[in-house]
Amino acid sequence: MATMRERQAEIKANLLDLQSKIESGDAEAIKSAGALTDEYEQLETRIKDAEKAAQLLKRIGHGSDSDDSSGNGEKYKTIGEKAAAMVKAAGISPENHGSIVAALEKSASDPQLDPAGDYIGAIQEVDYNILQGVRRPLTIAGLFGVENTSAASVSYFVEGAAEGGPTTIAENGAYPQLHVGEPTKVTEAIKKIGTFWKDSDELLSDAPRLAQHINERADYLMDIVEEDQLFAGNGTGANISGLINRSGLQVMYYDPTSILDLLLKIKSAKKFIKKLTPGFRADGLLISDDDWDALTSLRDNNNQFLAGGPFYGMYGNTQVAEEPPLWGLRSVPSQATQEGLIVVGAWRLGGSVLRNGGRSVEVTNSNEADFINGRVTFRTTERCGLKVPYPKAFMKLKSATFTVEGESAKYVANTQYYARTGSAGAYIYTLVDTSAYVAGTTSTAGLYKATAI
Repeated sequence: MATMRERQAEIKANLLDLQSKIESGDAEAIKSAGALTDEYEQLETRIKDAEKAAQLLKRIGHGSDSDDSSGNGEKYKTIGEKAAAMVKAAGISPENHGSIVAALEKSASDPQLDPAGDYIGAIQEVDYNILQGVRRPLTIAGLFGVENTSAASVSYFVEGAAEGGPTTIAENGAYPQLHVGEPTKVTEAIKKIGTFWKDSDELLSDAPRLAQHINERADYLMDIVEEDQLFAGNGTGANISGLINRSGLQVMYYDPTSILDLLLKIKSAKKFIKKLTPGFRADGLLISDDDWDALTSLRDNNNQFLAGGPFYGMYGNTQVAEEPPLWGLRSVPSQATQEGLIVVGAWRLGGSVLRNGGRSVEVTNSNEADFINGRVTFRTTERCGLKVPYPKAFMKLKSATFTVEGESAKYVANTQYYARTGSAGAYIYTLVDTSAYVAGTTSTAGLYKATAI
């Protein structure tokens, strides 16, 4: 690449070549000459600036073995003195503004960097708070009512079936007999949930925030176990008999490929709960996050979101609700249930969480060899159970595949049958009333049976 002086020489030669054309009035030559003249003058200014900078660097000793001399034998005791001399040499004053850029290291071959040794901690800021990881929202216990007890179990009695009963009687006619079966005793056991952990004396003294975080983490994990047990405990051994594993709950099946079928099943669940309990009204819908997302993504023929959104409520009439009610039910998206399992219930009246005392935390340093090893043991415990005196107050909705019955099919006792209407992607499966069907006799041809997915 040519130097600035060499470029000036090229410009001079080009101007001499254009001289005859300029004298003859050639417009293009005159224009080119003007551009070359401007470039020449700019180069001249840049050359002067470069020479000035070179003189300045020479005076401050840039590039020499020692960085503490002015170049004329004057020594600087500090970097501050050297900076002042640089400003003076550059001719900078309140009346004559300017700037300088030069290395001020004590040694050109050994620049001062951020510390990498023991001192590095002095330039680092540490946030000693522990950032929480994933936390699952708790939903189950808050749906039920609460009953407190000091006993190891709670028993109650469910009325027996009625046989016969009142009817109209003709004159001189015989009265019909009524027989009420004996109540059935149901016992709900109180079960125990707990855990323990050990902290050293040093941890409690030197890292109290970490110790507190461990305590809070244990409390959250206790909540998760309680939630899972109340909803899906299998009742064996030390496990709670959870809601979905109770006998007597109502069950219906829906087509997962038809959101319309699911919506109508939820509506039907409200009806059956009211019919098969002492008039209870369903008050909550427990649904997985995935199923809830599918429902709230449903749009009508005008491409409007039925649940409202993304910026306004339904048809712009209200504000967007995070979890809008469905058929008047409180909507509770939850990670406690799985995709394809939805529960509609009269939660407050149909069941209760039983609690024997609250959650306790006990602390000791005399367990095992804790005292001589400088440790402290923490133990947290709670005793709880689930009471469901009205299992018919809950309807489980399960996703299923539906298969049609053949021409020779006959009714099988205790089996649900559905009638299908609609078209593919929007089929509606309506539960058939089979109370008058006779097993092995009544035809079920053309009806559909469900198989849970």
